[in-house]
Amino acid sequence: AYYGQVYYVLFTPLFWLTKNPYVIYYVICFVNIGVIGLTSVLVYHIFVKYINVADKRIAVALALLSSGYCTNESYYIQIILHTL
Repeated sequence: AYYGQVYYVLFTPLFWLTKNPYVIYYVICFVNIGVIGLTSVLVYHIFVKYINVADKRIAVALALLSSGYCTNESYYIQIILHTL
């Protein structure tokens, strides 16, 4: 996905700290996992606070469905765990 130029600028200090491409790749993967994980929390908060979904179970289901692409990124976790 395209995150724009600012997203890549956030990783500039990482390139200054190390020249090891494996370290850079794994750090970027961990950051992506965190960002993707936060999307469902953010969507849940929006559903409960601003859209006023009364049932919390429905809000959780909608948050998981709306950020369902997170499961596509689980290969990051598999790659990292297999290399440790």
